[in-house]
Amino acid sequence: PDVHSSLLLAAIVATNLLSMFNSTLFHGLQRFFWVGFMPVANVLLRMVCCGLLAGSLGWGLHGGLIGFAAGGAICVAIGGAVLASGKRDVPHHAAKLPRFPFKLVPPVIAATFGLASMTQIDLVLVNRFFEPAVASQYALAAVLGKAVLYLPMGLVTAILPAVAASHARHIDGRRQARQAMLATLGLAGSAAVACAVLGPWFVNLLYGEKYGNAGRLLGFYGFAMVPMGVALVSQAYVVAKGRPAFSWIISVFAIAELAMLSVWHPSLEAVIGTIAAFHTGLAVAGATLVMITASVPDTRDHCDEN
Repeated sequence: PDVHSSLLLAAIVATNLLSMFNSTLFHGLQRFFWVGFMPVANVLLRMVCCGLLAGSLGWGLHGGLIGFAAGGAICVAIGGAVLASGKRDVPHHAAKLPRFPFKLVPPVIAATFGLASMTQIDLVLVNRFFEPAVASQYALAAVLGKAVLYLPMGLVTAILPAVAASHARHIDGRRQARQAMLATLGLAGSAAVACAVLGPWFVNLLYGEKYGNAGRLLGFYGFAMVPMGVALVSQAYVVAKGRPAFSWIISVFAIAELAMLSVWHPSLEAVIGTIAAFHTGLAVAGATLVMITASVPDTRDHCDEN
């Protein structure tokens, strides 16, 4: 790309980072309307700007890049204005903020890679160990089945700031933990049932009889994702409470699952069964740690205020 294109790409990256910053602040303030609204506004603004500059005005590639950056910048400005206009109830003698918990960074990074591996590596391994025609059936089922995880991710967005705020106030978190677990099972379980009941019909409608086996696998795959939803919510909860143990457990499970799938994969059903077993074990470990963590009074903060 030329110099102008490189500068425009850098501007796009900058606006994306600022958008993430705004979203983080909205999460912390528990302003979930704006958490959901801003990504939609971002997409719409970029479509309008790109269509105007690249399509109507005929500016070509540069017009598209300018429109993409401009749409993101407008969205960032809107988010900044909303944040700046928010009501601030700051006490006259504000308490000293705790230091950032740097000790949580390594386990959170490890858990992030572990969760990414446990939810994505199966596609790579199946593509490696099975014939392309067979692997394509699995890939379609896996892509559609992962939709079960989208609902728990919405809960993660809400749980992090709420639990962190309760933790800072030394409030008993057992009720929050119980509600989060039940909501996760209800939402993810309902999505899995929908995959099992409607999956074959949906796959046949979109892709035809050629991918009939994918529709059958989709039902199994959806249920295999339900315990991973519990694990995701558990990870958000214990991290918000400042406890790193579950992050390391996730890493161990990810390595063990990768090893197991690498050495034992007689069929696609066996692959899904292995995934379900490891996800279930991780969910049980996470839910147990959540309940233990929630029942322990927050007499000491993980952030040293001194």
